[in-house]
Amino acid sequence: MNYTVSLSLLGAAQIGLGVSTGGLAGFLLGWSGVSFLTVGIAYAGVGPRVFGKRPDGRVHWANTLFLLPYLALTHFLGWARCRSSRDKKNEIIEGLFLGQRLTSTRDLPENTILVVDFTSEFQEPKEIRAGKRYLYVPTLDSDVPKDKLLREVIEAIMQERERKQGAVYVHCALGRGRSAMAVSGVLIASGLADSVAAAEAMVRERRGGIRLSRTQRAALERYRQTRIA
Repeated sequence: MNYTVSLSLLGAAQIGLGVSTGGLAGFLLGWSGVSFLTVGIAYAGVGPRVFGKRPDGRVHWANTLFLLPYLALTHFLGWARCRSSRDKKNEIIEGLFLGQRLTSTRDLPENTILVVDFTSEFQEPKEIRAGKRYLYVPTLDSDVPKDKLLREVIEAIMQERERKQGAVYVHCALGRGRSAMAVSGVLIASGLADSVAAAEAMVRERRGGIRLSRTQRAALERYRQTRIA
């Protein structure tokens, strides 16, 4: 069951239960249901803008309040998964790191000059953004950005690596899906992998648990074909 269906059904169920319950409990259930239903609509085509995340990594307070029930659960699950993860980050090729969303500069690679953020559902901590170049790529979990944007992001990473002035850190929530897709694209662009499968395998060898969705593999294949053309 995809995100659109599962989140929409869960949201509708909560709204229905809230209406039948009434009172404060009913209001809270309805609020939660609306937040889940809204995110389900985002996956249906509205896109990551429902989260209200700005290019500078901040999230508008009104969006946070409106989606608070969904965000609270998402943040808790993300925190739990990150706590159980053995590696916060891994160096895939020289100067290019892939990892989870970080909250402290102590965990960033030394001399990081570019942070690429694929999370729409989380605000990027100010400490992580400060003093370096920051690039936000609006992308829903397990989804992909527009092909043109994906190409631009891969090119930006390539250009920064060619300057050899510091490290590039690419992340999503856990560093195993959206951001892994982009890093796989860099391997293809660098000529280190001649297929999507080979690129994914190289990334997985250096960071375990990499799981690209079919949509993400298809986006990478389109990117690879574009380079060939």
